[in-house]
Amino acid sequence: MSVELLKTYHLIKEENKIFKDQLLRSIAETENTRKRLNKDKQEISHYSIMNFARDIISIKDNLERAISNIAKIEEIEKKEVNNIESFLKGIIITNKEFSNILKKYNIKEINPLNKKFDSNIHQAMFEEEQENIEPNTITKVLQTGYLIKDKLLRPAMVSVSKRKNTNK
Repeated sequence: MSVELLKTYHLIKEENKIFKDQLLRSIAETENTRKRLNKDKQEISHYSIMNFARDIISIKDNLERAISNIAKIEEIEKKEVNNIESFLKGIIITNKEFSNILKKYNIKEINPLNKKFDSNIHQAMFEEEQENIEPNTITKVLQTGYLIKDKLLRPAMVSVSKRKNTNK
């Protein structure tokens, strides 16, 4: 082989190495982009209904308040027990339907009663002095919180225990 031919061979071999490296990097970048797009697509699919979900859970809150107030109505209007029972059954059926819809869309309630306060998913509305309860424990749930998959839709509004002040 001549010197010129040998130099050309080495140049082509070096260029081939460079092109191969560029090709492998392009393939890896394309694969990473594909994975990122699939992840983004999946997130969009899971979380695209967040505004809808926020609206619908406020309706569920109102239904639950109505259910809790039925007992008061029953005491006042015992004469109309049948009407009240029908009304109550309708509200309970509607509430169950809302719960099923929320479950269908992977919207889960945060039920933190008697659990430790977590500022990531709870919003403390007030503190209560408690003797027999560990400080920073949720004592009341004022408004249910919700998660959609693993993202916070709305924090649970809660009351949190604190140590009883002994300096009185």
